[in-house]
Amino acid sequence: MTESSPTTPKPTLRTKFLVALAAVSISCAFIVIAFMLGSFVAGTSLHDPDTCWLMALGHLIYTNGHLPPSDPFSYTFAQLNLPFIMYQWLTEFVFFLLYQFLGLPGMVMSLAVLAAITLLVLPLLTSKQLPHTRLFCCGATLVLALSATTHILIRPEIFSYFLLAIWMMSITLWRKRIFLNEKSGLKQAMAFILLMLAWANLHTAFMIALVALLVVATCYAIESQLVAKVPANEIKLWYIAFAGAFAATFLNPNFDKLWAYLPSLYFSPINQYIDELKPIAGGDLHNPTYYPFLVQALISIALLIRQLKFVAKNKSTIATAPGAVFSLVAVVVCIYGGLVARRLMPFAAIILAWDSLFMVYAYKALHPQSLKSGFIQMLETCLEELFKPTVTNCLIVFGCAALFGAYITVSRIAPPQIPMGSYAFKVPEKAVEFLKTIQPEGNVFNDAQYGDVLIWKMPKHPLVFVDTRFDMYGAEFLRQYQAIRFADSNCDELLNKYQIAWIFVPLDSPLARHLQNSTNWKALYRDDVAVILLKLKAQ
Repeated sequence: MTESSPTTPKPTLRTKFLVALAAVSISCAFIVIAFMLGSFVAGTSLHDPDTCWLMALGHLIYTNGHLPPSDPFSYTFAQLNLPFIMYQWLTEFVFFLLYQFLGLPGMVMSLAVLAAITLLVLPLLTSKQLPHTRLFCCGATLVLALSATTHILIRPEIFSYFLLAIWMMSITLWRKRIFLNEKSGLKQAMAFILLMLAWANLHTAFMIALVALLVVATCYAIESQLVAKVPANEIKLWYIAFAGAFAATFLNPNFDKLWAYLPSLYFSPINQYIDELKPIAGGDLHNPTYYPFLVQALISIALLIRQLKFVAKNKSTIATAPGAVFSLVAVVVCIYGGLVARRLMPFAAIILAWDSLFMVYAYKALHPQSLKSGFIQMLETCLEELFKPTVTNCLIVFGCAALFGAYITVSRIAPPQIPMGSYAFKVPEKAVEFLKTIQPEGNVFNDAQYGDVLIWKMPKHPLVFVDTRFDMYGAEFLRQYQAIRFADSNCDELLNKYQIAWIFVPLDSPLARHLQNSTNWKALYRDDVAVILLKLKAQ
């Protein structure tokens, strides 16, 4: 298979000027997008209270030089006889290192640059290796950046997005070598293994990468039988890469306990109550946040249909496989996954973006007549000549733009703090300052997000009832937490069971309303956000 070249156009001077102007405009637009992406990440990434316990655990690792053997922040977890598995310990450690040596603004800015590298730089570097895809890549990258911003927070996912982008970039370039009937070597397999060594200690989304690698190997094996012969050695290398990457997941402090823990994480009954894991419903269609992913899904479907039509029409003459079987599986699974669980949307968007790039490349290579002379093709050529992405120039241009956008936000617009309040979550700052002055004794019942805040701002006292590490506590305990939180009929019985001496919940919570007229409880503190209730001693 050889890569086709477009017909040499004979543009007028006016056309040349318009093409150059459009190319320069697209390049400048990417700088603006990088700036806005950095600003967005800096302004929103600390809104999730989960950052509190991530940072607190990182602090413990940094201070003690080892992972804590048991949970240091909750008094209830010790009663549950469940394993304490720090499955993302490396992320927690890295987060705290950034905070320790760069400060909170520096930490936020560095992660904003990482997001720009993931969503802008890596797709452009991929397009450099795939002829005649630069123009499509520019549009697809914009849609990818907008799709991924549904869930870019200072959480372990931000490292998983970066690693998944590198993973898909590696898969795409390997697919290109198969497409061109070029041989690969063990160094391609080793790249996946080395990535997995880090990933298995950073975040459990490494499972997505493992599945992607296994699926692409299987799909090419199937395609070899249906459409065109793929060299057996290439398929073996895919499986070797998968086996090696799978083995690398055991190189973590938990060893096989990590895999034993994953089912309780992925299939916990409590997941149905977490908003981020809920599907996109009809009522969500008024929210423009999800539109970019829906646009990306439609583009992927259109490209897939075009690819499948061409394969069906020409399968008897195609000399090498275009990868249509994997594209079919990737498009269907990723769109479904993004729609049924909102947290999966950025992951699905990354896979769809790289697969779409490959589909465009494969179609143009197999369909040379699509490379017609005209404004679009001249713009494509001009873009490729005007900007040739390298790691160095991309980091300088887009990295600095994202860094500057983040700097403006953290220094002038929204100075960072852990956690930052939002419309959905009001930080009980005044109530926490009050607690620091009185240091109440006895067991506390707290709202889970308030538990996060206490863990970061008051790590030694008090030990919390619960926090947002819901998978750690198990479904049965969380049902009891919800029963107390919503003041169910057995609420008072559960308060007695856990010997609750004081309560720290939002002012408008059902539990606060339930106890406000009780003779057994009195308000120790109240403001417009939170209330602290103290149990009265029996006379």
